[in-house]
Amino acid sequence: MSSNTLRTQDLVQAFMAVLDDEQELLFSDPESWNARTFKHLQSTPDVVKACKGEWSEPFADIPYNTHETLTIALDQLFDLLSDVAPEGCTFGSSEGDGACFGFWEWEDEE
Repeated sequence: MSSNTLRTQDLVQAFMAVLDDEQELLFSDPESWNARTFKHLQSTPDVVKACKGEWSEPFADIPYNTHETLTIALDQLFDLLSDVAPEGCTFGSSEGDGACFGFWEWEDEE
């Protein structure tokens, strides 16, 4: 899903793409918190710019208020992806690589 980066704008872009590809399946109830939150993110100007690669250069200078907006969006995306994780899986970073994000099988520690 996403690897080799912890830049907020890159994570927002990658996570939105995953949700966008699966939105009909994931958000079957348009009135659910998940669906409403995703629709809101799709119309947030800074999120739209991030998804279009507006700040894709390695040293892109993002205004503070934009970075704050993207950080809030990233928190919401983590919640959304956690909510739609397949059964038996969790969403987050890899145990061995904190910059590798995806769905990971839940290992029951007995």
